[in-house]
Amino acid sequence: SSARSAASTAPAPTPAAQTQGGGQASAGEPNLGDSRSAMQAGSQAVRRGDYARAEQIYQAIVTRNPNDSEAIAALGDVARSRGNTAAAISNYKRAIAVNPSYLPALMGLADTQWMSGDRASAVHGYEDIADRFPEGTYPAYVKQRAESAAPTSVQVPAGPTKGAPSAAPSQESSE
Repeated sequence: SSARSAASTAPAPTPAAQTQGGGQASAGEPNLGDSRSAMQAGSQAVRRGDYARAEQIYQAIVTRNPNDSEAIAALGDVARSRGNTAAAISNYKRAIAVNPSYLPALMGLADTQWMSGDRASAVHGYEDIADRFPEGTYPAYVKQRAESAAPTSVQVPAGPTKGAPSAAPSQESSE
């Protein structure tokens, strides 16, 4: 039949275990030639607590595509999970330099700064997030942290208000 001969001349589908570079991935290995598959494999490694493997996977993605903000931010997540604050902050800043609106990197940077005690930088980051992104696209604590430590958002009157006690002597005399 003509359908049978067409099927026999069609190229065989590429197996999922074969990498884009043409090399074979070993059995059970993700297809790291595909960024989406590799990101999923990195995420699975993180969930297993295998940070070394996750870092290896994310670094391979970044080596192939130095502007992959998702993989760069994921390297920041791995560094933070390992307690390496400096590397986490560096990776988040690198991801933001590539993609200034990448919310996970902005969140990662502010959260890492907050946890490390750099509250002023964290508050600045949280304010930026709350100003630029719709409420509901980030956790509620972002707005709370931005507002709790943001005295610039409170308008202070230039002089005493009527009826408020003043430290300056009164101009009026009651004599």
